[in-house]
Amino acid sequence: MVRQVPATFYRPVVNDYREPMTVVTPVYQEDPELFRAAVVSWLANDIEEVICVIDYTDKRSIEIARELGTTVIVTDIPGKRDALRRGWEAASTSLSHWSTPTPCGPPTSRSKAPCPSSTHRSAPSPPART
Repeated sequence: MVRQVPATFYRPVVNDYREPMTVVTPVYQEDPELFRAAVVSWLANDIEEVICVIDYTDKRSIEIARELGTTVIVTDIPGKRDALRRGWEAASTSLSHWSTPTPCGPPTSRSKAPCPSSTHRSAPSPPART
């Protein structure tokens, strides 16, 4: 009850503020059509940068990512953790979001592409660069 009363007064802030965002996605043997659709939908949502960290054996995904103009990092180190680290280190924005290749936009108010809620994973932004 104590939390419900203040929550009823909440109204989202509506203004022209925009924080540039980077989407980092680790890619390993993804379905080519699904991967292409995911990247296209992220780019349609006015994302500053899409970084695809792709396993070196996945030649088709590397080809698609380069064709679509994303930042491509090819890695021979297995695992999502290292892929995310590499993507965060390469990000040019202070706000990062990571997602598996699913055709939808990141969870923002400016999202134009519909997305099922179970497909996104949030992670903290990388430390501020000095």
